[in-house]
Amino acid sequence: MQDDARQHVFWMQRFSDAALFPHDLLADYFQSVAPWGYKTLYFLAAQLGLPPLLFNRLLPPVLNLVLTGYCFGVTLELLPIPLAGFVASLLLNQNLLLRDDVVSATPAAFIYPLLLAFLYYLLRRSRLPCLLSIFLMGLFYPQGVLVIAAILLLRLLEWKDGRLRWHKANLGICGWGLGMAVLVLLPYPLAPSVYGPVLTLAQAKAMPALAKDGWSSFFDRNFSDYWLCGKRSGLLPVEWCDARLLLPQIWLALLLPWVLWRRRSLLSQRGTLSKAQLLIQVVVASVSLFAIAHLFLFRLHLPSRYTEHSLRMVSAIAAAITVTLWAERQQNKPRFITGLTFWTVAPLVIYFAFLSAISPVGNYTQGQFPQLYQFFQTQPKDIQIASLASEANNLPSFAQRSIFVGGEGYALPYHRGYYAQIHQRTVDLINAQYTPAPAELRRFIDQYGIDFWLLESDAFSLEWVQRSAWLRQYAEVTRPQEVLQSGATPALAQSRDRCAVFKTQKWLVLAIKCVRQVP
Repeated sequence: MQDDARQHVFWMQRFSDAALFPHDLLADYFQSVAPWGYKTLYFLAAQLGLPPLLFNRLLPPVLNLVLTGYCFGVTLELLPIPLAGFVASLLLNQNLLLRDDVVSATPAAFIYPLLLAFLYYLLRRSRLPCLLSIFLMGLFYPQGVLVIAAILLLRLLEWKDGRLRWHKANLGICGWGLGMAVLVLLPYPLAPSVYGPVLTLAQAKAMPALAKDGWSSFFDRNFSDYWLCGKRSGLLPVEWCDARLLLPQIWLALLLPWVLWRRRSLLSQRGTLSKAQLLIQVVVASVSLFAIAHLFLFRLHLPSRYTEHSLRMVSAIAAAITVTLWAERQQNKPRFITGLTFWTVAPLVIYFAFLSAISPVGNYTQGQFPQLYQFFQTQPKDIQIASLASEANNLPSFAQRSIFVGGEGYALPYHRGYYAQIHQRTVDLINAQYTPAPAELRRFIDQYGIDFWLLESDAFSLEWVQRSAWLRQYAEVTRPQEVLQSGATPALAQSRDRCAVFKTQKWLVLAIKCVRQVP
C-alpha cells in the first residue's frame, strides 16, 4: 500500500464495512480532515463494489491520463504545435515519477488534473467548464482554489500605456471564477475542524515533531533547507534540490523568456506571447501564497503546498515550448532530426541510465507479516491494539483493526485538539509498557480499553529502546531506558509467556484480559 494512503485511506474501509474502526480517534480525525469530494468519490466507488484499498490502486492511472491530456491541451493553447504538447506531457510525467503525489491517490493527487483543466478552459475562455474545475478543486484540494483565485486576480489587471489598468476582456470570466472560488471555500471557515484550533507559530517551534529531526520536520536553521528545499517549508519541489537529478526541464524552462524575446515578432502573430503570460501569473500567484502561508503559519497549512505542484507543471510546459521553438527554427537544417531526438529523448535516457539510484518513487509499503494480520482479522472488529512497534502503522490497512496510537504519519501535529490526545496517549503507552508497577499498568489498560498488546520479541531489551526512533522522539518526557538500566522488570514483561496468544520469532501478541490478572 502506498505510504500516504495508509493514513488517508485506511479509515475508508468503513464504507465497505461500517463496523470497522468504532470510536477510533485516528480514523475519526482523518475522516474529518478529508475533503468532501475526495471521500465522496471513494464512497461511491465502494458502493459500486470497489473496496477503498483496491480503488486507491486503480485511481492513479486514471488521474495520470487526465492530467496528461490537459497538459497537452494547455501547451497547445500556448503554442499550437503538437510537438510542444508531447514534450510537455513527457517532462511532466517524468517529473511526477520522482514524487508520490499522484500514485498516492490522496487529495494532493487531484491538484494536477484539476489545475491543468482550469488553465485549459481559462485559455479557451470556456466559462462553465472553468467554473466546474474551480468547484471540483474546492471539493478535492482546497489550497488549490487559493492559487486559482490569485491567478484570476492577476488576470484582472494589465499593464497598458505605462499604467496598470483593468483588463476589460477578462472581467467576465475572472469575476465569475472569483465568485465560485469564494463560494466553494466558504464552508471551510464556517465549519472549522472539531480537532482545532490550528497550531500557532510559538507552539510549533516548541514541538519536537516539527524540529529538524522530527517526524513532521519543518523548522531548519539552514536558510536554503528551510526557504528553498524544505519538504514542507520550501519554495521548490524537493526533487529539484537533489544534485543527482539535474532535471533538464528546469534549465530549459529558465531559457523560455530569452527564446520568446528572440522570436517575439513571429510569436506575436500566433498570440503565443500574450497567452504565455499565464505561466508567469501562475508562478507569481503560487509564490505570493507561499509567502502568505509563511506569514500566517499554519493557518493556510504548509507553504510548500502552494508552489511545489504548480512549479512542476509550469516548468514542464515552459521547457516544452523552449524545445519546440528551438526545434522549429532548425527544421530547415540538417541538424533538425538530431536535435529533435536529443531534446525529446535525452531526459528519459539521462533519467534511466545515469540516475539509476533515483528510481521512480511510489513509496509503497509492503506488509511483511501476513500471519500477524490474519490473526487480528479473526478477532472482533471493535478491538483496540496497543503497540510501540513501527509495524503497528500497517495494522489499520492490512489487518483492518484499530490501533491505540500510531507514529509518523498518524501523529500529525497541525490540529492541537488531535495532537494533544496523540501525544498524551503515546507518553502513557511508553510509560505503561515499561513500568515495573502492575497497578500502573492496569490503570492504563482500564483507562483506554486496550484489548491486545503487540510486542517485538526484544522490546524489553535496552538495545531495542535505544534504536527505536519513535521512543527517541519522546525521550524528554519518558524514561524507559532508566527503568531497564536499573534492573527492574517491566510488569508487562512478566506476562509475556503466560498471556501470549500469538507468537513468532519476531512478534508477541498479549491478550489484555490475561495481563490484568497477573499479580
